[in-house]
Amino acid sequence: MEQLWEGTKPLQKLVHIDLSDSQYLNKTPDLTKATNLQRLNLQRCVSLVEVDPSISALKKLVYLNLQGCKELKILPSFTDMNFLEVLNLSGCSNLGKYRPVFLEGMKELKILCLGETAITELPSSINNLSRLQILRLGGCRELRNLPSIHLKSLQDLDLSGCSNLETFPEISKDMKELKELSLDETAITELPSSINHLRGLQTLSLSNQGLATKGFTSSSLVITSSTEKGQMLLQNVIDAEEIEQVDEEGYKSSNTDKIDVRRLKSDQFR
Repeated sequence: MEQLWEGTKPLQKLVHIDLSDSQYLNKTPDLTKATNLQRLNLQRCVSLVEVDPSISALKKLVYLNLQGCKELKILPSFTDMNFLEVLNLSGCSNLGKYRPVFLEGMKELKILCLGETAITELPSSINNLSRLQILRLGGCRELRNLPSIHLKSLQDLDLSGCSNLETFPEISKDMKELKELSLDETAITELPSSINHLRGLQTLSLSNQGLATKGFTSSSLVITSSTEKGQMLLQNVIDAEEIEQVDEEGYKSSNTDKIDVRRLKSDQFR
């Protein structure tokens, strides 16, 4: 099935469309009259090239999943989707020149997944997504720049596998809701002092040699790292004497997958 129908259809009662794994579908249909549609799942439609512009008229759409649509090249504007809560574009690897534009109209967006796309940067308007809770950018190997971030509702930020990302963005305001931060396999070598604005951070995941922090303090933090690089990395965050002290308290410190430093005093972080 390459196409569902031509023209418009009276679909006012339709609230959910699931076309996931439709491997021959190359374009979505005209959904202009699907005015009550709330969920559209196009996950793993591997031949999908274009999303019809009529999707912009779906004012009640809350969930849009295009994960794994690796041939997708054309996207309409999402800025008028006032009720959209979940947007998943992970694995849309052909969106090479796609530069996300986020305006205040997407005021309800809570989950944004852009992992394994070819985006090179995020616009500063990302900060207009005041309700955003999860931002997934893992595997964006072309991503080189991030704007200063002040997303007050953000809880989970995944930058793992962004191998060309060399600089962690400034955190311009307190982001006390952020609990999870993944920096595995990035090119980041130093964290700015503004990371102290992440007052609620509980898990920092990284496997980069030579990563250091400036004045990072935390009273409750779990650092996870790869077994291969963990010891070297942690010696750049916590000095060797303190790692030994963690050992004496019963925590693993050598060749470990997880180091719990919740008992360390805040002034022990550099």
